[in-house]
Amino acid sequence: MSTTHRLSREGLAAGVLAGLTGSLTWPHVLGSLAAVTGPDFPAALGAVPVLTLAAVAAWILLVIGTGLAHVRLPGVPRSVGLLLFTSLVVATGSTAAHAESPHHDLNGLPLPDRPIVSSVVDTPPRATVTVRAGDTLWQLAAQTLGGGASDVEIARACRAWHRANLHVIGDDPDLILPGQVLTTPDPASAQESA
Repeated sequence: MSTTHRLSREGLAAGVLAGLTGSLTWPHVLGSLAAVTGPDFPAALGAVPVLTLAAVAAWILLVIGTGLAHVRLPGVPRSVGLLLFTSLVVATGSTAAHAESPHHDLNGLPLPDRPIVSSVVDTPPRATVTVRAGDTLWQLAAQTLGGGASDVEIARACRAWHRANLHVIGDDPDLILPGQVLTTPDPASAQESA
């Protein structure tokens, strides 16, 4: 007794859908494999669905191909039907693998304008003073404050001068040497020492 095997409509629809999915995803399988093993996490995350779709499509086509080995097409020997199906799958895979995907070369393109946020506030450059023989921090602080400054204000400014130039003067504010270049302190710094 002979049994006739037929491919159901659902099987045919699944096969067509798997073939289309495979032809769309197979050209990107090698690039997706490289992305998954690469250091770029967003690219790896985007490659996972491509690899999943390609694997599912290949599995469905394998199952249908195995099932078609038992299908008898009227008037066509079984080996010829299987050969036709195999050549169709191979042709779809090779066409998809050699499909030219557009190559977008972004080298040389300018980056888009975007604001650069910086926690450092741009301050105008402060004036510098070159120490001459006989100069003291007290004298330099008094000159920058003007003639009506009190001793308390001059002492406060003197501490600000020392803090602003600690890397040049060192720990002893009374020892400044001719030729040293001192930077005037930030006005806010003089207020903090009050």
